[in-house]
Amino acid sequence: MRITVSPILVRPGFRISVGPGPYYNTDSREVREEQRGWLTDTFTAIVNVSDETFTATDPLPLVPTFWVPLIEVCPWGFTSLFALKRILDGLFFSSSESKPAHVYLHCHGGTNRSRAITQIWLRSLLRTSGGMLDTVPEIPDARWAIDKNLIEGCLPPRFAEFLAAMNRYPTMSAVAVLNHADLLDEALTPQVAASQA
Repeated sequence: MRITVSPILVRPGFRISVGPGPYYNTDSREVREEQRGWLTDTFTAIVNVSDETFTATDPLPLVPTFWVPLIEVCPWGFTSLFALKRILDGLFFSSSESKPAHVYLHCHGGTNRSRAITQIWLRSLLRTSGGMLDTVPEIPDARWAIDKNLIEGCLPPRFAEFLAAMNRYPTMSAVAVLNHADLLDEALTPQVAASQA
């Protein structure tokens, strides 16, 4: 019962796969052990954007694992986007053809948060990759996931402006980036900003 994902080649030396959380829909210890082995053998890093750890009762796979919980029905806010972009940028820019990376980015079911976040991050790379990328791959159903999360108020309405500001100020803190992008008021009152969008 292995999770099936299709690796997406972003550039030589960097692939990303999007899918459901490990141990999704199983209570079988044997299946969880098989999935943990698959994660360890296949990926160089795991990024979890679900609101559950999936590993509360099991040891983590032996690869770097990052958890930025996004609750499916609540505003994600700029802080989560800031953390995810910093993590993914770090993994992307530290990889090369001689030191390849394969990242597994997952939420719970692999159809909403993970697809939206991956596509948003890929688009943000076009301005930060230093000429490495002319285009980025399209994640299946990502446009639907992005639109859904904008409509439901999970994604901040001006998330693209924030990510562009992060590209312009790559060493600044989240507050400094928000201030430079004139988004600090929106970040401090996300519910008000979402209702006015």
